[in-house]
Amino acid sequence: MEYSPIKEKVTPHFYPLSKGRGKGVGIAKLCFATPLCGGGEELLIGPLSAGYFYRKMVFQKVKKIIEKYGMISPGDKILVAVSGGPDSVCLLHILNRYAREMALELHIIHINHGIRKRESKREEKFVSDLACGMGLPITVKSLDVPTYARRKGLTVEEAARDVRYRSLESLATKLGFGKIALGHTASDQVETVLMHLLRGSGPQGLSGMPPVRKLGSSSIIRPLIEIDREEILNYLKENNLTFCLDSSNRRTEYFRNKIRLKLLPLLRKNYNKNIEGALLRLSEISKEENAYWDRVVERVFRKVVSMESGKISVDFKKFLRYNVIVQRRVLYRLLGGIVSLRQIEAIRNLAHKGSQGKRIYPGKNLSVRKEGDFLIFLSSPERRFKRFDYAIRVPGKNEFGELNLTLNTRIVNFHPVSHKLANTAYFDIDKINWKGLVLRNRREGDRFRPFGLRGTKKLSDFFIDSKIPRHLRDRVPLLVDGDDILWVVGIRRADKARITENTRRILEVQLIPNKKMPYVNILDEESQ
Repeated sequence: MEYSPIKEKVTPHFYPLSKGRGKGVGIAKLCFATPLCGGGEELLIGPLSAGYFYRKMVFQKVKKIIEKYGMISPGDKILVAVSGGPDSVCLLHILNRYAREMALELHIIHINHGIRKRESKREEKFVSDLACGMGLPITVKSLDVPTYARRKGLTVEEAARDVRYRSLESLATKLGFGKIALGHTASDQVETVLMHLLRGSGPQGLSGMPPVRKLGSSSIIRPLIEIDREEILNYLKENNLTFCLDSSNRRTEYFRNKIRLKLLPLLRKNYNKNIEGALLRLSEISKEENAYWDRVVERVFRKVVSMESGKISVDFKKFLRYNVIVQRRVLYRLLGGIVSLRQIEAIRNLAHKGSQGKRIYPGKNLSVRKEGDFLIFLSSPERRFKRFDYAIRVPGKNEFGELNLTLNTRIVNFHPVSHKLANTAYFDIDKINWKGLVLRNRREGDRFRPFGLRGTKKLSDFFIDSKIPRHLRDRVPLLVDGDDILWVVGIRRADKARITENTRRILEVQLIPNKKMPYVNILDEESQ
């Protein structure tokens, strides 16, 4: 859903509800005369500091955050998530200013979750008008989160987060944007750390949201992660910017809202006036310690974890020699995002006290069995992946949503420096039928000659030697020319159409995998 730039001026009106309470602090009510608010909805936004609002200070502070974490480089293409709330409006305004200095390309995405029907529509129009007024392109995604939540057995909060990140990743990949900017603030970080603490999270959870993290082939950035909510509101007022408040943010049946509206005020009043600062310090300390332990765990992981014949195994005798902290982190590294701390402890208990042959099920699609000196990790049986067969466009961009990957092809005249790049393969284009290339999965009797070998090899034997799990082998894409396999994509190219000194034209095929690509983590291990 795209909108063309149309200028529209939106004016905020400030009405004081009361005079200063205490030391120069009052409560302000903002009424926005915008189409979104129906010509005058009153929105309570909380305490606003009196006096000068440090417009330049907030902008400069955000610039320093961006530089501190290396979030943005000149010429970056950034997808900006804008809900219409104060945080995302502030983020958009600052990035739009910053874009002039850094030659950035911005594209707005607004996600209508379909939870608050009438209000969501007004927010959608507000963000669309905002984008038009700034002359920025916008994509609006309309989703049905309640239905998705029921189907998946999730809470509305969990479902909204799931579909939101899927939408962000999908659009960023489609547009070819490398960065996704989110409006999370220091205040959100405080709430996140406290939520994780109450849920009994380990040290990883106490570090809160990372300022930068990978999402598929893009990176999520949070330029406001060290800016608190009051600074955001001050910036908006100083710049005469309008915004919308989500009415569901006042509903305490949502866990995060209950933290913000009930628990934090209680802690601030009765226990620590600077509870936010204390939790942010906890987050920073946890983040630094996690970075250290990640390096330690990576070394241990390589010693105790192996992948053979389609199964993942942990040498539990070696595993149990390490401190319990390392044990937990190795299992989190192996199963991150799948199991809870309670389930991690069940796996540790199996290693320490479980009888031979005992099996536990720590996740919906995961079983762990004690066998000999090993813990054997197996995913539950999956349906055979259906056959696929796609024509390849040369040159061009070939996107395969079902496979969570993209193949970019082009014809070049330079010779590659190396043939060992996992995600790129080169072929002598005059030795193949490049107009008839196909991407498919395996077929009965497939053989090929791996690059550098003299004889041919069964593809099934190659998969075994490459430690590709049995349940993933039907998902591995093959680039083929007729009956000849040219490339087991992302793993090994064939010897056919190799580059020689007589080669004149070269076909370059580049794989851009999504992290959901089912065997991508295995490939990462193999390439190290």
